[in-house]
Amino acid sequence: MNKDYIFMQQKEGIHLIPNAYIIAQSYSEHMKDSLGLSFGITLVQYVDGIMYWYASEARVNKVNKQTLLLVKKDKNFLDNIIKKYNQKMLHLNKFAFSIYKTNLSKKTNQELWQVFSKYFTLYTAAYPWSEPVVLGLEESLGSYLKKYLSKKIFNPEELTATYSILSAPQKKSFAKEEEDDLLNIALKIKNKKIKDQTEAIKIHTKKYSWVPYDYGLDLWDEKYFFVILDRILKQGDMKNRLLTSKKYSKELRKQQTNLEKKHKVDRTHKNLFNNLRLASYLQDYKKEKFTLVHYHIIGLLEEISKRLNTRRELIQYHLPEELKSALLNNVLTREDVLKDRSKNSLFVFNKNKVEMFLGVKANKILVGHKKEIKNKKSLLLGVTASAGSYTGRVRIIREANEIKNIKKGEVLITTMTSPEYVPAMRLAGAIVTDQGGIMCHAAILSRELGVPCIVGTGSATKFFQTGDIVEVNANQNFIKIKNLMKPFLVSKH
Repeated sequence: MNKDYIFMQQKEGIHLIPNAYIIAQSYSEHMKDSLGLSFGITLVQYVDGIMYWYASEARVNKVNKQTLLLVKKDKNFLDNIIKKYNQKMLHLNKFAFSIYKTNLSKKTNQELWQVFSKYFTLYTAAYPWSEPVVLGLEESLGSYLKKYLSKKIFNPEELTATYSILSAPQKKSFAKEEEDDLLNIALKIKNKKIKDQTEAIKIHTKKYSWVPYDYGLDLWDEKYFFVILDRILKQGDMKNRLLTSKKYSKELRKQQTNLEKKHKVDRTHKNLFNNLRLASYLQDYKKEKFTLVHYHIIGLLEEISKRLNTRRELIQYHLPEELKSALLNNVLTREDVLKDRSKNSLFVFNKNKVEMFLGVKANKILVGHKKEIKNKKSLLLGVTASAGSYTGRVRIIREANEIKNIKKGEVLITTMTSPEYVPAMRLAGAIVTDQGGIMCHAAILSRELGVPCIVGTGSATKFFQTGDIVEVNANQNFIKIKNLMKPFLVSKH
């Protein structure tokens, strides 16, 4: 292992098995199926239940270059990737839904393990055709196309706005679909076409309760949807909001066509922009499908936890072979050992093998291989996800359970967003994240909401605090302090 491992992502609510283990194996080895290369040795760290993962910078750059070559070579690259993804996900979705519908309490421990093992196998087969492809293109293709536009557009703000529009996916996100369905319910209530609100919300909850679940964060219940419905009815602008949403995709396509004509984008680069948009769509699409799958196997994980007499969150810190031994041979891993893994551990994935380290040793190994990043004092810079400019009061949200604290018009600053953050994003005047690129969840939803958004700052949550007044200039890719709660230095990422 070289000393060039860079931080890639932080994920909340994702435990070791089944998800983190499968994903890390994909980055380490199985993404070769879709891209021909992998990130090689992949490091997964847990600190107080939060997962962080790292990969070799040299390997990441190599994968980025390879993916860019693939998309340049084949104009149907993303279409073919999505087709393959759908084929793989069809089997996984069907199986996960069958688990959801099955009375697992009647199955033996052997049968439970067989169910879990098959799920594990199907998930492993599907994942390489989703996020690894997006990660490979997000930096490489995005940077290539922005550089291409910079030779045609010399005004920085116009360049940023044009790139933001041309890279925006044309299909509605699944979070927006939920919002529009609830707006429709509110409009029908206003027009007295729905008399039984309780039944309407019950149906809506059954259809969308899983939206914020991600890897196991939260579920929306009827009480939540009644609160949002009441807010919508008080605002009273359902019809306009629905019309705006309906027009969004159609007007976006027109804008993209007009901009391509205006800047004389040739056929080759039109196709590359289309692949970039499809990659953004794939990121949201995979989030939708995998979140629904995660929701459908809650019962399986809960049944296993009952058999092992251990909390569900803890049984997910077993290694796969340990879980198999626990179910089949009653060889149990102590709860205190599982807790230690959730609090401070490091898993080193090398192809299909994994090594585990705890505590001080885990920290020592990670520090020994991380690339040292030196920051310079300056404005905080990032990547524009949705153009625009906004000045407002900061609201730092580090965990999803804090989203209830945000007030309308505040600048939401967080590590990264997931579907559970949607209510906060709808109230925000602007959005800033530590992580992510133009294809991340925050980028996709902020464009639909028409909210200025800067992602990938690297350190916004560390250098700002709730109450600061900041200017979020997503036209020029920076966040600037207007008024501090207390003095501090802002660093450039």
